[in-house]
Amino acid sequence: MSSMRRWLVASAAVFAVAELIDGIVYKIPPGIVFAVIVGICAWWASRSTGWAAPAALLVLATSELLLVIFVYGRGEDPAAWWRLIVYGVLSFAVAALAAVDLVSVVSRRRQEPLKIPGQGS
Repeated sequence: MSSMRRWLVASAAVFAVAELIDGIVYKIPPGIVFAVIVGICAWWASRSTGWAAPAALLVLATSELLLVIFVYGRGEDPAAWWRLIVYGVLSFAVAALAAVDLVSVVSRRRQEPLKIPGQGS
Protein backbone atom coordinates (compact mmCIF):
# COMPACT_ATOMS: atom_id res chain seq x y z
CA MET A 1 0.00 0.00 0.00
CA SER A 2 1.36 3.39 -0.96
CA SER A 3 1.91 6.09 1.63
CA MET A 4 -0.80 8.20 0.00
CA ARG A 5 -3.27 5.34 0.37
CA ARG A 6 -2.26 4.92 4.03
CA TRP A 7 -2.96 8.60 4.69
CA LEU A 8 -6.28 8.29 2.87
CA VAL A 9 -7.31 5.24 4.90
CA ALA A 10 -6.27 6.89 8.18
CA SER A 11 -8.09 10.15 7.46
CA ALA A 12 -11.19 8.32 6.22
CA ALA A 13 -11.21 6.19 9.37
CA VAL A 14 -10.99 9.29 11.57
CA PHE A 15 -13.73 10.90 9.49
CA ALA A 16 -15.95 7.81 9.90
CA VAL A 17 -15.40 7.67 13.66
CA ALA A 18 -16.13 11.39 14.03
CA GLU A 19 -19.31 11.03 11.96
CA LEU A 20 -20.36 8.02 14.04
CA ILE A 21 -19.84 9.89 17.31
CA ASP A 22 -21.74 12.88 15.94
CA GLY A 23 -24.57 10.67 14.75
CA ILE A 24 -24.87 8.88 18.09
CA VAL A 25 -24.52 11.96 20.32
CA TYR A 26 -26.96 14.11 18.35
CA LYS A 27 -29.25 11.16 17.47
CA ILE A 28 -28.95 11.56 13.70
CA PRO A 29 -29.63 8.17 12.03
CA PRO A 30 -28.50 9.34 8.54
CA GLY A 31 -25.20 10.41 10.12
CA ILE A 32 -24.73 6.95 11.58
CA VAL A 33 -25.46 5.32 8.22
CA PHE A 34 -23.07 7.74 6.49
CA ALA A 35 -20.37 6.92 9.06
CA VAL A 36 -20.79 3.19 8.45
CA ILE A 37 -20.58 3.69 4.67
CA VAL A 38 -17.42 5.81 5.00
CA GLY A 39 -15.94 3.20 7.35
CA ILE A 40 -16.66 0.41 4.87
CA CYS A 41 -15.07 2.45 2.08
CA ALA A 42 -12.01 3.11 4.27
CA TRP A 43 -11.69 -0.63 4.93
CA TRP A 44 -12.13 -1.29 1.21
CA ALA A 45 -9.41 1.24 0.37
CA SER A 46 -7.07 -0.50 2.80
CA ARG A 47 -7.61 -3.83 1.02
CA SER A 48 -7.72 -2.63 -2.58
CA THR A 49 -5.15 -1.18 -4.96
CA GLY A 50 -7.71 -0.10 -7.55
CA TRP A 51 -9.40 3.17 -8.33
CA ALA A 52 -12.97 2.46 -7.12
CA ALA A 53 -12.39 2.86 -3.36
CA PRO A 54 -10.72 6.29 -3.59
CA ALA A 55 -13.39 7.36 -6.09
CA ALA A 56 -16.14 6.38 -3.64
CA LEU A 57 -14.39 8.20 -0.80
CA LEU A 58 -13.94 11.24 -3.04
CA VAL A 59 -17.68 11.35 -3.80
CA LEU A 60 -18.68 10.84 -0.15
CA ALA A 61 -16.23 13.41 1.24
CA THR A 62 -17.04 16.00 -1.43
CA SER A 63 -20.77 15.64 -0.80
CA GLU A 64 -20.22 16.06 2.94
CA LEU A 65 -18.02 19.11 2.35
CA LEU A 66 -20.68 20.69 0.15
CA LEU A 67 -23.32 19.96 2.78
CA VAL A 68 -21.15 21.54 5.48
CA ILE A 69 -20.57 24.65 3.38
CA PHE A 70 -24.02 25.20 1.91
CA VAL A 71 -26.57 23.46 4.17
CA TYR A 72 -25.48 22.73 7.74
CA GLY A 73 -24.36 26.27 8.59
CA ARG A 74 -27.66 27.78 7.50
CA GLY A 75 -31.28 27.18 8.23
CA GLU A 76 -33.40 27.20 11.35
CA ASP A 77 -31.01 25.11 13.45
CA PRO A 78 -27.44 25.77 12.32
CA ALA A 79 -24.74 23.48 13.68
CA ALA A 80 -22.17 24.79 16.13
CA TRP A 81 -19.25 26.57 14.44
CA TRP A 82 -16.68 24.16 15.88
CA ARG A 83 -18.53 21.17 14.41
CA LEU A 84 -18.64 22.88 11.02
CA ILE A 85 -14.88 23.50 11.15
CA VAL A 86 -14.05 19.94 12.28
CA TYR A 87 -16.21 18.26 9.64
CA GLY A 88 -15.18 20.75 6.98
CA VAL A 89 -11.50 20.04 7.60
CA LEU A 90 -11.99 16.27 7.82
CA SER A 91 -14.10 16.05 4.68
CA PHE A 92 -11.69 18.33 2.79
CA ALA A 93 -8.72 16.20 3.87
CA VAL A 94 -10.39 12.97 2.76
CA ALA A 95 -11.51 14.52 -0.54
CA ALA A 96 -8.04 15.92 -1.29
CA LEU A 97 -6.23 12.70 -0.39
CA ALA A 98 -8.74 10.61 -2.35
CA ALA A 99 -8.31 12.84 -5.41
CA VAL A 100 -4.51 12.61 -5.28
CA ASP A 101 -4.64 8.83 -4.75
CA LEU A 102 -7.16 8.42 -7.56
CA VAL A 103 -4.97 10.38 -9.98
CA SER A 104 -1.91 8.32 -9.06
CA VAL A 105 -3.77 5.02 -9.45
CA VAL A 106 -5.27 5.99 -12.81
CA SER A 107 -1.95 7.31 -14.18
CA ARG A 108 -0.15 4.16 -12.99
CA ARG A 109 -2.76 1.99 -14.73
CA ARG A 110 -2.37 3.91 -17.99
CA GLN A 111 1.37 3.23 -18.00
CA GLU A 112 0.91 -0.54 -17.67
CA PRO A 113 0.63 -2.50 -20.93
CA LEU A 114 -2.79 -3.91 -21.76
CA LYS A 115 -3.07 -7.60 -20.81
CA ILE A 116 -5.53 -9.60 -22.87
CA PRO A 117 -6.54 -12.94 -21.33
CA GLY A 118 -5.64 -16.01 -23.35
CA GLN A 119 -2.78 -14.41 -25.26
CA GLY A 120 0.92 -14.99 -24.72
CA SER A 121 2.86 -13.44 -21.82
